[in-house]
Amino acid sequence: MKKIRLIFFDYSKSEINGDMKLFFIYFLKLCIEFEKLSQLNIKKQNKVVKKTGRSEILTENQKIRKSENQKIRKSENQKIRKSENQKIRKSENQKIRKSENQKIRKSENQKIRKSENQKIRKNKLLKNLKKVKAFILLK
Repeated sequence: MKKIRLIFFDYSKSEINGDMKLFFIYFLKLCIEFEKLSQLNIKKQNKVVKKTGRSEILTENQKIRKSENQKIRKSENQKIRKSENQKIRKSENQKIRKSENQKIRKSENQKIRKSENQKIRKNKLLKNLKKVKAFILLK
């Protein structure tokens, strides 16, 4: 058996001896085996064949049952879709109503504020007119 000298050039430039040498060789063997396995897995993945269609042959009764089951599933799916669409429409309608109600409230509040502001202005004008009349009477 030939002896292999392992020299660690990166840091100490010294030779690896004893147990460290055995551990290092064992580690190298593990790495090589892992690479072989990973290459085999890659080759297997490339060979995978996708099968299409149905492999079994159905009897007439099975065909009838299957078509009935498909019809039932379709009708159930349609019912589910209808109910989901109804829920969506309901929520959209509620959102629309809320936004309309908010707009109505805003417009009502604006009208109330306008009328209050007009009353305040009228009151101020009346007070000013009274002051002017009083001033004119004094002269």
